[in-house]
Amino acid sequence: MRGKIGSGRRGATWRALACMLTSLAMLSACGGGGDETASAVSSAPPGDTAPAAPVENVPVVLPLGGLKADCVGLDCAATGPGTYAGSGVGIWKVVNDTAAPVAVPLSIQGLSGQDVTLVFTNITMSPQPMHPLPLASRRAGQTPYRSLMEAGTAPTIRPVPAAIREFNRVDGPALLKTQRLAPPRRAMRAAPAAVGDRRTWHVHVETMETRETTLQRSATRDGVTVNLWVEDGEAAPDRVSDAMLDGILARFFTDPDAVYGRATALVGQPWGTHEYSDLIAPGGPLDIVLVNFDHDDQPYGLMGYFWSYNNFRVSPDTPESNQSLSLYLDTETFYRAMSGVGVTTQYNTLSHEFMHMVNFYQRGVLLDNTFDTWMEEMSALMLEDVLADGLTPTYNPIRDGRFPDYLNQGGYNCNLVAWDDDALSACFGYSVAGSFGAFLLRQYGLDFYRNLLRSNTSTDSIALLDAAIRNAGGHGMAEAVRRAALNAALLPAIGTPAGFGLPQRIEHGVTLVAVNGPEYLADRVLPATVPAQLAPLGSFPAVRRAVSGTYAETVTVPAGTTLSVVVR
Repeated sequence: MRGKIGSGRRGATWRALACMLTSLAMLSACGGGGDETASAVSSAPPGDTAPAAPVENVPVVLPLGGLKADCVGLDCAATGPGTYAGSGVGIWKVVNDTAAPVAVPLSIQGLSGQDVTLVFTNITMSPQPMHPLPLASRRAGQTPYRSLMEAGTAPTIRPVPAAIREFNRVDGPALLKTQRLAPPRRAMRAAPAAVGDRRTWHVHVETMETRETTLQRSATRDGVTVNLWVEDGEAAPDRVSDAMLDGILARFFTDPDAVYGRATALVGQPWGTHEYSDLIAPGGPLDIVLVNFDHDDQPYGLMGYFWSYNNFRVSPDTPESNQSLSLYLDTETFYRAMSGVGVTTQYNTLSHEFMHMVNFYQRGVLLDNTFDTWMEEMSALMLEDVLADGLTPTYNPIRDGRFPDYLNQGGYNCNLVAWDDDALSACFGYSVAGSFGAFLLRQYGLDFYRNLLRSNTSTDSIALLDAAIRNAGGHGMAEAVRRAALNAALLPAIGTPAGFGLPQRIEHGVTLVAVNGPEYLADRVLPATVPAQLAPLGSFPAVRRAVSGTYAETVTVPAGTTLSVVVR
């Protein structure tokens, strides 16, 4: 099923799965919902207008000559500044790089029932006032899971505690700076653990707790050992079964497509030599600790985490460290979710948390240059996407989860770099950043991703991403944000002009699955009102349905904003 456009997405099993499947508090979406149902648009399209704050009239001006074709190549149906080829995907744009709004008359001829999607994208880091815009009548809708969330009847999914996230990103690296010159301490290496050994682990749920565990599985390859520890009472045929344990070890470590081997080849090792006396020594095992975080007889909740606190030796600053390179996963998600869902969820969680583990060592310890939260999380979401073809071949966390939820939550007018982990928010960060990361991977590739992860030319994550995109042949972060925003127009995976959409990409033995826009019509929810402002890096889509002849309309483009027009 790899490589097929939208393969498996609309099957009943995976539509049910997409209602529930998440990784590290990343909600998935499933079918249903709704889109606008508008009549054809000619000149001034009818519909309800929800104006922003009152604004003065703007003179009609044609900035930079008005509309310009924004695509090239065989798949570009924009044959001129105002002419559509009659079929396919055409993309045009108007750039307003001035400090004032500009009214722009639009005119595109040659349509025969195509949709016209206007996408306003703020390419600055300041909010920009929006102006009134006619909106087509629409039928509001949500995917069933998002509706359940708002009704309070869906399973609770909690993000990783802020204390863990900020320690990984800020507090841990800061603690290292106080220890760099400390005299080295000679440490005796503990004897390797054996299956059946017992160990007490400190686990962070709402507060620090302890759990008693038994080592259930262990494997060593190429000098690396991975251990699976399971909380007492959780290893049982009707809970975490032998088959589940075998599967976890295989998918993470021993299979040819396992997380560990594929990830380290791409993003680097999770631990190694360093110069700090208060960090654990290199060469120890990687421990996966399976615990029932909540003991509430429910899946999800807190599903897993990596916490660099445990990479420190016990000291007054880290008195409850486990002194272990370790990942922590929720057991109830494995066995209380619907058949197959919990296991797949936690496989993707392993990918995600492993990226955080690697980033702490490679960026926090070796480079002393951690990512901002939005970039840190996006890098982990991107690794999920990269590894999914081998790890969970029939389920891709972007195609089947993040992207439909981005469309269904209406996550358009969102500041990418202002992280939002509220699962009910229209700007839920995992869906916004996951969808943008998927665009970056499919347009710029794995070498771009690897270079981004190791980039050390700035301490500003925006500058790092901007440079990485340019080094990969792109036009910088702001332009990538604008192009990614056009996925709200449901661009097809095949037949979309080069540089746009979410096509399949195959390189270095990795298949990044196609994300085929038209399949998401039932998931997409368009805005019902015009916002007062476009957020920094935010966008606003509006659709004119089934236009024939010439599309003509005058719209006001805010300052610092690019208007893109997509016909398909």
